[in-house]
Amino acid sequence: MLELAWICDRIGKKEYYFSKHADNERQNDDLAIAEIEEAVLNGKILENYPDTGRGTSCLIGGFNDDGKPIHIVCGERKDWLVVVTVRNVIFAGIKISDKTRWNIFIKKRGSFLLFMTFLVKSANIVENSILKRRH
Repeated sequence: MLELAWICDRIGKKEYYFSKHADNERQNDDLAIAEIEEAVLNGKILENYPDTGRGTSCLIGGFNDDGKPIHIVCGERKDWLVVVTVRNVIFAGIKISDKTRWNIFIKKRGSFLLFMTFLVKSANIVENSILKRRH
């Protein structure tokens, strides 16, 4: 099982690399390397994944310094951290407090479903308030 302290140490020492897939996803989601570093250093491990033949890995949920939520899956290869994939988790432009974000973002098992449920409900609330103002 990977430990967050070890992961952050590797990020700090620049002893990590991106898989080809992770780098493609990073570019597709318009994420700078610095944003991913920030999200890891500010993040929490949401799930640990067992060794599936390529070693153990984990899902980290974190935010860059501007509050953009990012998911990072990483593993260990020969004492180096490998960023396996990344995802820009969009909050649909909804501004909410850090405490609320973490309460939603770090729920284990089904975290993404809870997160998406929150987004849908929040988007509906925002949309309804905009429609009421227009009429």
